[in-house]
Amino acid sequence: MTLLELINNLEKLSTEHPEALQYPVICSGDDEGNNFTPIHFDPSIGVYDGIDFQDYAMDGERYNSVCVN
Repeated sequence: MTLLELINNLEKLSTEHPEALQYPVICSGDDEGNNFTPIHFDPSIGVYDGIDFQDYAMDGERYNSVCVN
């Protein structure tokens, strides 16, 4: 999912369910929904290599992702 897709989905959700704007935001720990945790941190831009994320770019790397927690 891209950041634009996420923003569009959130806009649609908030239009259809405006009360949700007051709800806490949680994230799933895996694709099976085995655990959930609240989102505590602001989104950050960084470099994701498929395994690890770093919030800085080194030696010509380009930012390629946004981390939401």
